[in-house]
Amino acid sequence: MRSGPPAEMPETGAGHDRMNETGMAGRPEFARAPGLPLTSFEEWAREHLV
Repeated sequence: MRSGPPAEMPETGAGHDRMNETGMAGRPEFARAPGLPLTSFEEWAREHLV
């Protein structure tokens, strides 16, 4: 894997570049499969934005 984004890609695109190389995005179903606990945005907001 490269050490950084290609010269023509701004830093904001670095995550997309990595996803293109690994073929995986961070998706809830990937976390659910091994049983990792998930928090919805609504639950997180209630707990942290009070």
